[in-house]
Amino acid sequence: MPPEDPPPDFVEVLARAFDVLRAVAEPDVATAADVASVVGLPVRSVRRVLSTLERTGHVRVGRGGVALTPAVLDLGCAHVQSLPLDEVVGPHLRALADRTQASTSMARLERADVLYVARISTSRIVAPDAEVGTVLPALATSLGKVLLAALDPDEVDEVLAAPSRSPVAPRWAPDRAEREQVLDEVRRRGWAATDQHLSAGIQSVAAPIHDHRETVVAALNVARCSGGWPFEAWVSATVPDLLATAQAVTVELRPLSALPHVRLGGLSMWLEDRLEV
Repeated sequence: MPPEDPPPDFVEVLARAFDVLRAVAEPDVATAADVASVVGLPVRSVRRVLSTLERTGHVRVGRGGVALTPAVLDLGCAHVQSLPLDEVVGPHLRALADRTQASTSMARLERADVLYVARISTSRIVAPDAEVGTVLPALATSLGKVLLAALDPDEVDEVLAAPSRSPVAPRWAPDRAEREQVLDEVRRRGWAATDQHLSAGIQSVAAPIHDHRETVVAALNVARCSGGWPFEAWVSATVPDLLATAQAVTVELRPLSALPHVRLGGLSMWLEDRLEV
């Protein structure tokens, strides 16, 4: 079958430029003649394309041959930056919410608060209800306990010295000794559980999300209204699934976190040194 004719608005020279870029990326391609052999164009035409790409900063042409420059990463990073966070972690949160029949959320630390960056709510109301963009006092939430436990005690003092932007006044206000005892327990077991520390009736468990350097950059939780199963039984039944989901999200985000200048939707990972996903 003969190849289809390109549409009227097809720009052949642009298509050739992308063909040349792909050819330069191949391991055994080092010269303009090599590129010409791969793309099936005259060497003279390939040299013109390479000269243009060199001027745009996407290839380097020298005595060592032709090579891509780091500028080509911008093409891929632009796509990653445009991804809504929900497209990356949403399926994991939805599946966890379906299995546990409870709300699931992902948040990062913002000074003394947690900032919700992804959220799947169930039909069961959990008050105060949260949505993407909601801030809640970090120390009173399971999400916040996980994120604070990733810090040194002195850093925790500094973070919690900042005023909270949340309108919710937590029920739990521990002294420093009690707070560190709780956070030490979170560090030891690798997850946090909270029984009505934020508001009456709210119970939750949370686990950390790590970047490619194993830094905790976010946390994922499951939250429910109290009742039904006893709290301890619910935690025991929920934590294994939570940890498996947190690991799956970590695996999903880890390759993206190694890219330069990446933001991922509302998470704004890697904006600060701590978050250099």
